Amino acid sequence: MDNKRLSKLSKEEALREIERMKVNQHKGYIGELRVCIELWLHLPREYILINDLTLEITPNEFIQIDHFIISPGGLAIVETKNYSGNIHTLLSGWEYADNRKKLNTDPVKQVDRHIKLLKVWLKENYPEGVDLTIEHAILVRAKVQNNNNPKIVSSGKEAFGKIYIKGENLNPDEMKKLANMLKNAKNIDHWNWIHSNSQIKDTRVVQVTGDDNEFYKIVNIYKEKGFEVKYDREKSPNEIILKNHIRFLEEKHNEQIEKLKLESNFKFRYLWMNKKVRTFVYCCFIVLAGFFLTIDDKDGYDRIDKVMDYYNYNFTPKEVMTFKVNGDTSIKIVDGNQIITSKIYHSQSQVVFHSNKEILIQENGENTKYKLNNNKIYFEVSNDLTEVIHYNNNINAGSVAAHFYFDRNIVE
Repeated sequence: MDNKRLSKLSKEEALREIERMKVNQHKGYIGELRVCIELWLHLPREYILINDLTLEITPNEFIQIDHFIISPGGLAIVETKNYSGNIHTLLSGWEYADNRKKLNTDPVKQVDRHIKLLKVWLKENYPEGVDLTIEHAILVRAKVQNNNNPKIVSSGKEAFGKIYIKGENLNPDEMKKLANMLKNAKNIDHWNWIHSNSQIKDTRVVQVTGDDNEFYKIVNIYKEKGFEVKYDREKSPNEIILKNHIRFLEEKHNEQIEKLKLESNFKFRYLWMNKKVRTFVYCCFIVLAGFFLTIDDKDGYDRIDKVMDYYNYNFTPKEVMTFKVNGDTSIKIVDGNQIITSKIYHSQSQVVFHSNKEILIQENGENTKYKLNNNKIYFEVSNDLTEVIHYNNNINAGSVAAHFYFDRNIVE
């Protein structure tokens, strides 16, 4: 019973109805658990049983399968139904035998829908499984009268007889792969689904009630928001057609995501740019070091030195590699896909790499700074007229073409 019908009942009737719904729900859980155990006992060991499988096939269209079986021969669905009283299984729909009241859902149509939509999911996610046979059985915990449907059974053992498929269409690895895909299936990314389904029309029709002033007022509101607005007052006097409805929503969605990213980055950068914040962080390092330093501890001063060395290396930029040009040399430095410099440098020029991923180029009395984006930098030095100083040693034995890693301070 839905909330609308429930609201029409008196308080006492509503409470009784809610209690009845809870009891039925509990019976449903118990019934599914019993079937799960029965199937587990009767299915061969190589079969894979997945209980309570939920898949989103298209945006907001789901299927929920009580018991899904993967076997070497193919796939199978077992739907469990628990009813109180006698049931008639008619082609026009299932009903209670006592009062001829129709059941809310027709299990046969429900299973047919499951199979149809499951094939859609397989086509999108596991194409090699589209042609697999999909058997089914409906396990009913009630007395069924006038049953002409051979797929309706009353036990897990009978269900296995109905879903058994001969043949070896799936090997064990393929069965495990499909099982993992089903267990880990995620809900659809609606935006990507819309893009990949060309049959979706990017329109929305808005019905307007009111006079001409009200109509054009609403038209202008949508135009100001950025929608492409179409209307024909002669054919459809009350309709406004928004031609780019989905694209507009997507753009707004992406703008919101980018805005949140920028706000997050800006807040962090703004916080670190604040001198008081940086001073507070530095003081925390010093105070932390003080906890390790005691008057009688000979190693205490060594520990504070290590903490300060870490602070100086990570927060105070220092020179990690230097090019000292003593004669005309072609030098090339590349940051990812961006060439920082590629030219001939003359004597007295100098290129200095700093630990904060900055390069300082000193040439003809002028200093130029470059902020690098990557930890890994490629460089070339054409001859030995330029010293490449790393760890106080000249590593240039004639020419150099190598990578420098800022995070590890090494040359490879």
